[in-house]
Amino acid sequence: MSEVKWSTRVGEADWIRERLGAFNDGTVTSVVPAGFPAYARLLHPATTWMTSRSAGQWSRGAMGSR
Repeated sequence: MSEVKWSTRVGEADWIRERLGAFNDGTVTSVVPAGFPAYARLLHPATTWMTSRSAGQWSRGAMGSR
């Protein structure tokens, strides 16, 4: 496998910006470009960001998203 190298040609990623929705709109396309045939939601363990204590159930947070 070849080594991954940084690129300064940021224009190659313009297609991503063109396919993103508004960041706070609550849809998958606010963080992943539109146009893929399917998307999956992977839920990590729900913990607070400063501690490892449980932050509750994912079902509570998922109810407010689309």
